[in-house]
Amino acid sequence: MRKTLVTDALFVSAARKQYLKAVTVGGLLPVGAYYEMVAYRAFWSAATVPDATCFTWYRDGKNIIVVVDFHKPVTFCKLPLPAFMTGMDVAVIDKTNSFTLHGSGVVAADGLLVSVSGTYGYAVFKLGNEK
Repeated sequence: MRKTLVTDALFVSAARKQYLKAVTVGGLLPVGAYYEMVAYRAFWSAATVPDATCFTWYRDGKNIIVVVDFHKPVTFCKLPLPAFMTGMDVAVIDKTNSFTLHGSGVVAADGLLVSVSGTYGYAVFKLGNEK
């Protein structure tokens, strides 16, 4: 849904309140239309990966979900991850065509290496030890 029905993620008012947006394309929704949306607020340090628009991770059961987003091209950008994630298998859940994950599909001691070939790229990875 987000790729086709959303042009803006949120609105920040003059009072600095954030209002999330779920559907911003196509005018009014048809009567009876039903959509499920999930939104997350991610806290992270921009100094960790200065070229990224967003870089965060969270636990999902026994797995770790990594979310990364760039609004510029990057080449072999390092995504540092905590030491306990070293050796975990990496599965791509979602990504743009412009996004490349380098390496063997296993988290290295210094994290993950990624590239974005265009002016925008994002990816969502699942890290885990279950095959």
